[in-house]
Amino acid sequence: MAESRHRLLLVESDPLLAEVTSYRLQLLGYQVVVAETTAELWTGVDKHRPHAVLLNLDIAELHPMELLEQLASDTATAELPIIALSKNSDLDQVERVWKNGVSDYLVTPYDPVILERKIARLLAEIPLTSGTDDVVGSDTDVLETEPVADNREPEEIGV
Repeated sequence: MAESRHRLLLVESDPLLAEVTSYRLQLLGYQVVVAETTAELWTGVDKHRPHAVLLNLDIAELHPMELLEQLASDTATAELPIIALSKNSDLDQVERVWKNGVSDYLVTPYDPVILERKIARLLAEIPLTSGTDDVVGSDTDVLETEPVADNREPEEIGV
């Protein structure tokens, strides 16, 4: 696959999952910045200006809907595409997340190929921008400061 050089901000508190996911995305040609906390999320947005965010809603610091509302109301992130990742497959939760402006939703654990397809579809409409490629020293920067799920596309489950 040709390198896309799109920048992704992966917000994941599990270091092993973050490492595996970022490595796989690097192999596909993406630059990946990993944030483990919501504070690092904001730093990553400011410093790296990602093209999209992969956001694990299960990080314990903040209620997911509050975080999504903050992202939607901040001028730096209001238009930023977000793929929400969560172990919660409850349709009410999924619907609330969609209404809070996420671009896509994926129930964890997920098939990596499905994540790759969702990212590719999302980024197909986003042009590459210059300006921060030199800020990222490697393909992955790490910021410092249960049940089997149904991974069908939202259209397949009526969302």
